[in-house]
Amino acid sequence: MNGALCHESTIPGQFVCLCPPFYTGKFCHQHYNPCDPLNDPCRNNSTCLTLVDGTHYCVCREGKSLYLF
Repeated sequence: MNGALCHESTIPGQFVCLCPPFYTGKFCHQHYNPCDPLNDPCRNNSTCLTLVDGTHYCVCREGKSLYLF
């Protein structure tokens, strides 16, 4: 669904789908926003920006630094 690319898996009778940006689920049927307030990945009052490829970017408040682990 939603333009996913699906192919048969190594297990006979099963398949795997690569979902396009903003979709998830076995059939790519669920809309997904990485900056959804319920699952916001950004911390310390930073601002979450959703990028066109479906990933996110956190913008820190002025005077703060971004630490990647």
